[in-house]
Amino acid sequence: MKEDIKITMKAAMMFERLTGKNFTGISDDPEDIETLVYCAFVCSTGILMTRSSFDYMINSDEKLLQHITHQIENLNKFSMQFKKTDMFTENEQGGTNEQDVDFSLTDAMNTLIFDYGLDIDYVLNKMDMWEVECLYRGAQEHFRNQMEDKRLWAYISMLPHIDKKHAKSFTPSKMMEFPWEKERNRKEQERKLEIEKKKMDNIIGLNIDEIIANGKRGTDDSTGREGVSGRDDETLGNVGIGETGNSE
Repeated sequence: MKEDIKITMKAAMMFERLTGKNFTGISDDPEDIETLVYCAFVCSTGILMTRSSFDYMINSDEKLLQHITHQIENLNKFSMQFKKTDMFTENEQGGTNEQDVDFSLTDAMNTLIFDYGLDIDYVLNKMDMWEVECLYRGAQEHFRNQMEDKRLWAYISMLPHIDKKHAKSFTPSKMMEFPWEKERNRKEQERKLEIEKKKMDNIIGLNIDEIIANGKRGTDDSTGREGVSGRDDETLGNVGIGETGNSE
């Protein structure tokens, strides 16, 4: 039995269902690797068998085990050529690139098929793993452009009915802000704040965060001292009153 083995989206989805782990977070754990090999074998050959039957088959056939292992290693080496460290992270344009951390390929598959309309047979059985990032990003960008175009046309149709006084401040994003725009604006605000903090550090030669932290500690200390001082003054006042009363 020398069937060609391929890691497809279907095999990745099967792996996620069996292990409860995200495919992109797969580790060097032998159990994970063996489960992936099993999923790839079943999906590539169409031979339905349980995991225990598969384990028995490859353990009793050393040549088959070597053949499958060799193919999986070659597939892994080939796919590693396309692996990027910035895969699926937030980029400067506000796009969602999804870092090579835990990311469910089952969710990606559902998005590509049901939201973006890609052919289900191609996605499940023919798509190479290195294609996922390119197609996901492209489909997502296309979806965002469509949504922003629809918003723009809605904005244009509403303009004649907007009071001139408010027309200048009325923009498409204020009419409806999309989630990716909110995230992009948040990142931009954080970036500007970090720049301003660095400028202040350069001007006064101190770290702003340290100044704030020291200021809080100083306030706490002074509050504590004031509390003690207040109690002491009150005590002294009471004593003074008592003494005055006695003298009278």
